[in-house]
Amino acid sequence: MIDNRGQALQVGAVLLLGILVVLIAVWQATVIPEQNEQVEFEHNQQVQSEMVDLRGELLSAADGSTPSSSPVRLGTDFPSRLLFVNPSSATGNLQTEAVGDGAITIDNAQAVDDSVSHFWDGSERTYESDSLRYSPDYRVFNGAPETMFDNSVVYNTFENEDTTLAVSQQSLINSDRITLLALEGDYFETGVRSESPDIEPVSTGSQTVDIEPADDDPITIEIPTRLSHEEWEELVAGEDVEVEDNGDNSIILELTGDEYELNMAKLGIGPAVESTDPAYITEVAGGDETA
Repeated sequence: MIDNRGQALQVGAVLLLGILVVLIAVWQATVIPEQNEQVEFEHNQQVQSEMVDLRGELLSAADGSTPSSSPVRLGTDFPSRLLFVNPSSATGNLQTEAVGDGAITIDNAQAVDDSVSHFWDGSERTYESDSLRYSPDYRVFNGAPETMFDNSVVYNTFENEDTTLAVSQQSLINSDRITLLALEGDYFETGVRSESPDIEPVSTGSQTVDIEPADDDPITIEIPTRLSHEEWEELVAGEDVEVEDNGDNSIILELTGDEYELNMAKLGIGPAVESTDPAYITEVAGGDETA
């Protein structure tokens, strides 16, 4: 009689090895991508929180004269795994960009105080302003939003769904106080590491001007933003403001109140930021420069 027990053991070992290889392949194709997607999702939540922290630093810098910063981790690494293969690290970009026409425009506002009425005389005033955009380049997490900051608001834009969602509140209109923050600069960073963009107060909001409508029409403020006018309506709910969709990534805020305190500031981010005079919102008596 021929003894086949040794061959049976070899066949069993080969079958077990085959099953193990199949299980590893299935795990690599299904479980590992799901785990990596979770890593990227958690990173995206972290970035949104860090952008809100950066917003706080921007608003604080606008009220003072001290440079400030706050870190944003651009990408993320995947955990090391024995027997399994990871894709390359997920990266991201943080950069300034001009949205719409890249300018804040105030119209039909005249000064209550005659000493500055030569500047705030109801004519249109325009101030250049950029947005700050974070764009992820994830390996697995599809449909992740871009996270933006402009006009005091952090918000997400979902390209696949053509929708936007505010992540923070707005501080542009608060009762009878208007706070306009112009952000200018040429900033771009990409990679995985944390980056802390330098925020330089070019002109701080220490001086305010009381304004009122120059005629029977309301004061209007046109702002560049990718945040939808429906989201802006929710953000300014309870204020004396009407929101109009102006197209081309901009909205118009119609201020229906009688009198407002206007506070403006300009912040620089990155190199080659043009300087301006300290107050930024009135004209030097007898001259053409702002002061």
